[in-house]
Parts: sequence; C-alpha cells; structure tokens
Amino acid sequence: MANPATQTKSNGLAQVEKGESLWIGAWYRLRKNKMALLGSVFILLLIGFSFIGPFFLEDDYYTYQELELKMQEPSEDYILGTDHLGRDQLGRIIKGGQISLMVGLVATVVSLTIGIGYGTISGYFGGNIDRFMMRIVDILYSLPFTIFVILLMVFAKDLGDSIDTWVKERGSNFSISGQWNMLLLFVAIGAVEWLTMARIVRGQVLSLRKQEFIEACISLGLPTHRIIFRHMVPNVLGPVIVYTTLTIPAVMLLEAFLSFLGLGVQPPTPSWGLLIKDGADRMREAPWMLIYPGIMFALALFSFNFVGDGLRDALDPKTSKD
Repeated sequence: MANPATQTKSNGLAQVEKGESLWIGAWYRLRKNKMALLGSVFILLLIGFSFIGPFFLEDDYYTYQELELKMQEPSEDYILGTDHLGRDQLGRIIKGGQISLMVGLVATVVSLTIGIGYGTISGYFGGNIDRFMMRIVDILYSLPFTIFVILLMVFAKDLGDSIDTWVKERGSNFSISGQWNMLLLFVAIGAVEWLTMARIVRGQVLSLRKQEFIEACISLGLPTHRIIFRHMVPNVLGPVIVYTTLTIPAVMLLEAFLSFLGLGVQPPTPSWGLLIKDGADRMREAPWMLIYPGIMFALALFSFNFVGDGLRDALDPKTSKD
C-alpha cells in the first residue's frame, strides 16, 4: 500500500510539472481584461454591421439620391437622417465602415508581409546584411510619411485619369480610376507602415538567433528557409499580433486623413473619413452628418486599441498567471 505522504508528494510534483501553452495562458489572462473583451465584442458587431447589414438593404442603399429630402433630421424613415444630396446617412455609414475596415485590414496585411519578411531576413543573417538593411529603414524613417503617401496618391490619381482618357479616346467606356485609387490606397499606406514591424521582428529574431534550439537546427544542417518559417516566425507571432491590432486603427486614421484631404476614397463611394469631411463642411446646418460617423469611427479606434493593450498584457511572458 502506497504511503499517503509519498502519494501526496507525487501528486504535488505532477501538478507542478503540468504546464500550459503560451496561447492558453494568454487566453486566460485576456478573459480577465474586461475592456479588451468589450472591444472585441464591439469589433465583431462592427464587422457584422458593415458586411452583413448591406444584405438587408437595397443595392443602391448608399448612392440613391432624393434631393428634395436633403439634410433631413433623423426620423422614423431615416434613422440617422440624410446628407446634402438626400442620401440615407445610415446606409452610407454602413458602406463607409465596410471601406474603412477593408482599408485597415488589407493595408495592415501588406505592411505585415513586408515587415515580417524584411525583419526576419535582416535579423537572421546579421552582419553587413543586417547593417545595410537597417540603414535603408533609417533612411525611410527620416522621410515624412504623410507627404510621401500624399505624393504617391496624387501621382496614382493622375495616372489613373490619364489611362481613363486614353481608353475613352479609343471609344471605350471602361474606367479603372475608382479601382486603381483603392488599390493604390492599400499599397501606399501598407508601404509606409511596415518599418516599425520590421524593427520589432528583427529584434525578436536577433534574440532567438542565440537560443539553443536555433543553434541545434543550424548544427543539424536544416535548410535556412525551414529554420526561418518553422522556428523563427512562429516564435515572433506574439509581438506581431499585438502590433497588428495597433496598426489597424493607425491605418484607418491615415485613410480618414487622406479622405479628408480628398486624396483617399473617392465619391460616391463613402468611407468614414469622407463622411466626417462632408459633416464638417455642413456642421451647422446638419450636425448629425458629423456626429454619427464620428462616433462610429472613434468607437472603432478605441476598440482596436483596447484589444491591442489587452493582447500586449496577455502575451507578456512576465505577466503573472494569478
């Protein structure tokens, strides 16, 4: 018969030895952060509002005009009122959320793809390659990003208009300016948001490069691409995920700024930045045109930042599990 003291000691050792993965521990810690959970719920509701809501509306819900109903106050027929062209403000806010979220997500994916690849290569190979690649990042950091994006968008807009003119001269009504502007908006914003991600990933990879399991992989003669994609990249996902949740609102804010200047999303397609611009121009006559898109935009930015802060704390290995 086993000694109870020995059995208790054995059970205690077994309990001490039983561990949990980083992601399970992070999930437990994230659940305790009420603001992060509230932000997550609002983001899910916002995605449903923007991408599922249009299925219950007419096809032209954000472009249909009734000039005799322009700048109508919120009522039973128009819950959030109408704009200066008699268009339903609720429908335009739904479509604007769709565009703003798409810009935020797609441009963030572009920046992550460039930043992770660039930072991983720089940190893994080190030496002169690392110094050369980081000097390029330093040079790009010294450039005024906003002005660079504005110049790129102006150039892209002129190029799209020139292509449209050339096509029309040959008897075709095909136009690429709208799609071209949206594509260049994704690329332009993503192309200037990858620098910080590259530095974050490089720092993580430099630290991992000195770990025993990486040295063991190199000693075993594993291919470089396998070491990078199977061992390096998965171990930097924590900081990448946190920075992603903080990059999305930054990208949305930059898109809103460009749309406010008339260089982002072009009418009649709305974005929250464009709606805020229209509302600011008519703030005295129709304050609801500014208030409602401004509230939605602010809540979206707050939610993404709350989730980012929660993930940062949850994925911090120094955070207590209590």
